Amino acid sequence: MAKRKSYAEEVEKLCKVIDIAIEAYKKHPPQGWDSKNIDWVTSCLEKDKVSRLTAEKSSETWHL
Repeated sequence: MAKRKSYAEEVEKLCKVIDIAIEAYKKHPPQGWDSKNIDWVTSCLEKDKVSRLTAEKSSETWHL
């Protein structure tokens, strides 16, 4: 039987992953990247995080 998970639970997990990715880019930037590249990537990740936190939920639960 599929386990039901709330949208909020899944978004919370994803936001933690995004925060880890942002921290990793800042601490260990890819070789050849300058601060503009890092700022752009981390900005995109932040925007994605905010959009998921503020998104309208079409369903309160997901079936996984």
